Order: sequence, then C-alpha cells, then structure tokens
Amino acid sequence: MPRKHTVAQGECLSSIAAHYGFADHLAIYDNAANAELKKKRPNPNVLLPGDVVAIPDVSSKTLSLATGKRYKIVVKRPPAVVPLEVRVAEPHFYELRIGDDKFEGKTDGKAPIEHAASPAAHAGRIELWPATDGNESERQGLFGWDLQIGSLDPADEISGVQGRLANLGYYAGPVDGDGIDNTDLAHAVARFETDQGLEVTGDASSASLQAKLRDLHDGK
Repeated sequence: MPRKHTVAQGECLSSIAAHYGFADHLAIYDNAANAELKKKRPNPNVLLPGDVVAIPDVSSKTLSLATGKRYKIVVKRPPAVVPLEVRVAEPHFYELRIGDDKFEGKTDGKAPIEHAASPAAHAGRIELWPATDGNESERQGLFGWDLQIGSLDPADEISGVQGRLANLGYYAGPVDGDGIDNTDLAHAVARFETDQGLEVTGDASSASLQAKLRDLHDGK
C-alpha cells in the first residue's frame, strides 16, 4: 500500500527515491498515485516543501537458480544527475565539488555543466576562471558560488521566482517567498522583463514572467 512522504526543503524526487530504496525516481513519479503531482510539478526534481509524494511498494523480482552452483548477482543503481548550468560569454575552466567528489572541465558557455552526483548531496561549490589563454593551471580571475542543491522551488512560486532571478544576477534579496511590498524583487522582475522583451509589470506572479524564467533558467 502506498505511503505518503511530505517534501522537506532540500529534497528532490531523486533523493526521495534513493531514501526509499528505488533505483530510479521515475518508479515514483510515473506511478498513477502521483498523477496530480506530476501534472503540477513537470520537473520531478523541482518540488515545493509541503508537496505530498505517494511512495509505492518496492517491487521484487524472483530468480530461478539451480542448486550446487555459484552465481554472481549484479544490482545496477543509476546515479542521480545534478544539472548545473553557467551562462558565460566566453569559454571558462571550472572546478565543481559536490560532497567528496570533485569534477574539472571546460565550458563553452552554451552547453550546461552536467555531472552525476549522489542523490543525498545537498551542497557544493563551483569555481570558474577565464580560459582565453588556454592555460587551465593559472586560475587568474577566479570566481565562484556555493551551491544549495535541491533548494530551488518551482517557478510558479514567489520563492522560485526569487531563486531564479538571483541565479541569473537580477536579484540580491532574500529567497523567502515574500513578494508583498518587496521593491527589490519588483525592480528585479522589471529589469528581467525589459531584457527579455516582455511586458514590464514588475509583478513576480506574472504567468509570462514565470514561463520565461522556467524556459531560460531551467531549460523546460
């Protein structure tokens, strides 16, 4: 019988699936009991604290084996993928740390930086430095950000608008879901709308604003 799981801050469907022993989050997301959640949250790894997820029973498999022989059984668990995207005008080298894992590479400013991370990871850090001279070892012009993995709320929530505008460099205020009398947020929304050719409203609840943020920031 399905159980109920209430989403907490920092959780995504990948981490929830790992917690309950599922190899793939789609076993939960595609379950009929989560049809309404799937409709409401088109990105399974962007959930809102308080969302309720139905956890189906873990299916079991039966193996038919002969006696008197030794068998090796391999269980494959695909890693969760944490997509991280940095938009820069020129190529940059990067170092990404997630938990005890470290990844290094070079981004062309177009394709997202993407690596496999543990579903339990909640924090990380990415550092970038210009690659114009082609010398990866000289980290001149280094800059970076601390990452809160799984903390981004859906784009149709005020906190989700705040988080995306902050990530895109438009907003520097608190990500607290408070859009009432928040002049910093209104100005950030207006600047973003102007840059994207939208009707300038300064309204964080605008459907066109949220759709553009989802498209530009999430790639959805």
